Amino acid sequence: MKTTRIENRYMPWIAMVVGVVAGLASVATTGDSNYVSGAVMGLLVGGFTSGLFDGFKGIGG
Repeated sequence: MKTTRIENRYMPWIAMVVGVVAGLASVATTGDSNYVSGAVMGLLVGGFTSGLFDGFKGIGG
């Protein structure tokens, strides 16, 4: 992803969106019905693995 034209400050946000999608996919695959929990867990994992602090720092300037 870093070799694309997307600015690096958006990378944590993209990782969180991908995490939400992966979390929802895992809930659907396992047959569970707790989609909110899967989405939140995916959001957190995506944020933590990409450096959530960098995303907030990018918004500030």
